Amino acid sequence: MTYEEYSALAMDVSDRICYIADFVTHDLLYINRNGQKLFGLPDGSPQGKCYQILHGRDSVCPFCTNGFLFPGRFYTWEFYNRKLSRHFSIRDTLIEHNGKKLRLELCVDITDHKREEMKLNSRLSLEKTLTHCIYTLAGEKNDRHALEGLLSIVGAYYNAQRVYLFEFHEAKGTMDNICEWCRAGVPREIDKLQGVPLHYAARWIKRFETDGIIVINPLKDGRAWNFMAYQDAEQQGIHTLMAVPLLAGKKIIGFLGVDNPVANVEATSLLRALPFFVQDHLEKLRLLSNLEDMSYVDKLTGLYNRNKYMVALEALKDEPSSPVGILFADINGLKAANDTYGHEFGDGLIKRAAGILHELFPSDVFRIGGDEFVVLSRGATRQVFEEKVKELYRLKKNEPDLSLAVGSAWSEDSRDIARLRAEAEELMYQEKERHHLARRSNMQEYCADRAMALQKDITSGCFVVYLQPQISLRDGKLIGAEALVRRKDADGNLIFPSRLVRSYERHGIVRHLDLFVLETACAYLAQFKQKGCSLPISVNLSHVTLREDQIVEIIKKLCAKYGVSPSSLCLEVTEIIKNIGENQLEDLVLRLRGEGFSISLSNFGSEFSSLALVGIDFSEIKLAKTLLRQISKFSDQRTIERLFDICRLVNHAKILAEGIESEEQKNLLIEHQCLYGQGYLFSRAIPVDDFLQMYDEHNKSSRIILTPQKN
Repeated sequence: MTYEEYSALAMDVSDRICYIADFVTHDLLYINRNGQKLFGLPDGSPQGKCYQILHGRDSVCPFCTNGFLFPGRFYTWEFYNRKLSRHFSIRDTLIEHNGKKLRLELCVDITDHKREEMKLNSRLSLEKTLTHCIYTLAGEKNDRHALEGLLSIVGAYYNAQRVYLFEFHEAKGTMDNICEWCRAGVPREIDKLQGVPLHYAARWIKRFETDGIIVINPLKDGRAWNFMAYQDAEQQGIHTLMAVPLLAGKKIIGFLGVDNPVANVEATSLLRALPFFVQDHLEKLRLLSNLEDMSYVDKLTGLYNRNKYMVALEALKDEPSSPVGILFADINGLKAANDTYGHEFGDGLIKRAAGILHELFPSDVFRIGGDEFVVLSRGATRQVFEEKVKELYRLKKNEPDLSLAVGSAWSEDSRDIARLRAEAEELMYQEKERHHLARRSNMQEYCADRAMALQKDITSGCFVVYLQPQISLRDGKLIGAEALVRRKDADGNLIFPSRLVRSYERHGIVRHLDLFVLETACAYLAQFKQKGCSLPISVNLSHVTLREDQIVEIIKKLCAKYGVSPSSLCLEVTEIIKNIGENQLEDLVLRLRGEGFSISLSNFGSEFSSLALVGIDFSEIKLAKTLLRQISKFSDQRTIERLFDICRLVNHAKILAEGIESEEQKNLLIEHQCLYGQGYLFSRAIPVDDFLQMYDEHNKSSRIILTPQKN
């Protein structure tokens, strides 16, 4: 064999592709067996041009490297052959044979290596893109911009036309496009896709549940897969589609979609990874929205609050001038209603006022204080605004228990808001003052009528005075009683008249009830005296009654009337007595103690302000039952220590606890040197005859048998 034959043999068995073509005419002169096999050529000399046979082209390849070839040097490059769908590493050179220039090309198939490289690059690109998405969500201060930025990254990665987020509202049966990104020149669809019926996504949801992702390429049956304006997807130019669900636990609550992705379509990992971060971001948005609602919405009425009102006023400064009406409304007598009927009733008044205002001004009402509301009606004409104000006056007349003071003003220039606020508020206060003047003109007559009614109830026997035994906790001996007033209802049942007492105090007529109880107690003491009983009775006196100039003389006269020694009476006051002034209080206590009366500070420990009264010379301190309830319910060591400190502070006075309901409470009190008490553990308040019977039994046994009472 010749050298040339050996060379040809070597080329035929090589795993490379080798061919020779005419440098000028591009005729393919030779291709080795591996090349023949790859290109499907018969044995023998090939017939045709290199660009026809090797690349399937009709003319010279635009990427032909002949211009870079020289004898004795190789030109190396890489090329993707579209005809074979293979990647090659190529070495070309120019050779001369028999005076003829020839192109020699040696090719190595690197397709597998290239695919691995592309996969690696794709993974790196995917990780880089995912990291970029996460940083965009976490780093962007504007949460809406963060979502839009993420969608734009996804759109760039997939070279898509549109990327969008949908959120489901199961309760409404709808879904909303909450965010979208569109490539330049692609029309936006977000405004058309609000409140879309949820059943249009039924096929999507089913596919999400089975496959966890939707990848459709090409899109067929476009109408079935589309819900955008309920048209055929193909009509909107959507040919390929990718989508992944947003999940809350296992529940699908929305989805992320990509229209017409071109690049990285096989790389679904990015799309699968994003929902977790998107859902986390949406949760943050919902939390921030809830926090904003909490900071801007009044919990009782559901109206906007003062914070939102101040924001609205600031917004007016930045808006173009426009008509604006402002209205102030204030509930008259809310505090009195709370004191008389309780805060639940007062809250009902607030809600009714809010309801009336919201009915007339649905989105413009603010509750800026406990009983005060503001309406900021932007864009309303004078006629519309004033008609609504007139309607408000008509509606509030139909509310017998609700009295509203109202003031309003309107201007065509919203920049005049400061003057309008002052004018409307002043008109509201003028109306409120007129209400109070009218009310005060009738108050004396009203109070006189109530005083007469109270005295009539007293004389007709509507009120009775019962006695609750007071006990020595160590040995169970009877040591005294507290006089407690009860009122009979229409059926003869006894009720606690606490709310009525507060009403009597507010109208200055509680003295009649106080003096009735005091005189009844004196009559009971006279009855005790006849029975040979020397136990004292405690009587509660209101701070209103104790303010009277002649109260000490009045009490003394009642004692003299029934032949009762002042030492048999213990006058109880609550910590609210401090409101008459510390000096006046100390002087009153000294005068009463000087006359021989005992003075008890009742309900002590219910407020920290009680400690300010410790320095006054009370003969008895009565611990609040709220302390005992805390101890028994929570076993609160701090409360126990507080009780112990109180006992130590007032060791010069007798310590008595009220509201004792359990042996545990009794034993704890004894442990901390509180040795006297009363409560349902021993006895409820009972008629005087029952009390005297208890006293007789006590004398017989010298000890009370403690039988717990039902509350």
